[in-house]
Amino acid sequence: MAYSCLMASKEQRTKRAGWGPRVGAALLDGLIVWGIILVVLFVAAMLSWTTSNGGLHGWSSLLLSLGTAGVYYVATMTRSGERNGQTLGKQAAGIKVVRDDGKPLTVGTVATREVLLKGALGYGTFGIGFLIDSVWPLGDRSQRALHDYPVKTHVIETTPPPPPRPPLPWPAPHMPLQLAPRLARHVHAARGIEYRVAQLGRPEIHVEVSALVASLQTSAERAQLLFEALSETPVASIEYRLAQLEGSGKVELVHALQEQLLVQRRMQAQLERYDDELERVVVELDTIRGSLLTVSASNDVGNQELLADRVRTLRDEVAAVAEGVGEAYG
Repeated sequence: MAYSCLMASKEQRTKRAGWGPRVGAALLDGLIVWGIILVVLFVAAMLSWTTSNGGLHGWSSLLLSLGTAGVYYVATMTRSGERNGQTLGKQAAGIKVVRDDGKPLTVGTVATREVLLKGALGYGTFGIGFLIDSVWPLGDRSQRALHDYPVKTHVIETTPPPPPRPPLPWPAPHMPLQLAPRLARHVHAARGIEYRVAQLGRPEIHVEVSALVASLQTSAERAQLLFEALSETPVASIEYRLAQLEGSGKVELVHALQEQLLVQRRMQAQLERYDDELERVVVELDTIRGSLLTVSASNDVGNQELLADRVRTLRDEVAAVAEGVGEAYG
């Protein structure tokens, strides 16, 4: 009882082979077997002519062909291990013959299934039974052929299904974009200034500088979208494609490329302006840091307020640039 349940559960985990792979394996095996038979018949005929000068007779040729086919199927399908139940054709098609009880195929099972039953269905009915046997799995619930029932076998797939794709990882919240070098250098320079301002011991100005650097980081991430769009479709590549199409008569394609070129040039100009503006803000921020060193030495509170106001003004300018970048990308 336990053995039967085990085999039932094992059978549920395997998939019955479809009609297509079975036919493909049979055709490949047929080519292999007939190739071997022709070689065997040729050698036998040569030996027969050499010894008796009589050649091979019809019945002897038929028996020799059946014997050769039987040896092929028995030799390949009774192999041990995972190749048991597989001919070379079935091995190539990713299918194998298994017994209903799960035991390995034996010489007797293979000889009965492949030689006796198939031979009877083929030669005994002048090919009609073989044709019916070939298409029988199409209408059979268990996808068995007629020759599977007497020996209690069925055919399963051996090719493992592809592993399921792992789910895409959810991005961490507020994960900053990986900035291009031309954009990252400004952010890195601003963070260096922020660190040096923190060392001066002026928390009111340091708060304003930190807010400015955070705004600058956000603006750079928006500009990164422009940079990536231009990297995917460079202006030069569109110009080159338009030059190729000159005089081709492909009016609609040329018009679409011209519109795309106009948009890409607009984004490129916006990115260049942003790059220049960002560099200017970093230079002014560094100038404010230098001024702050002088103010710190003199403890001039009024000048410190002026410097804080200047930092706030720069922050507003960076925010305005970021809004412009967003509009340009849109």
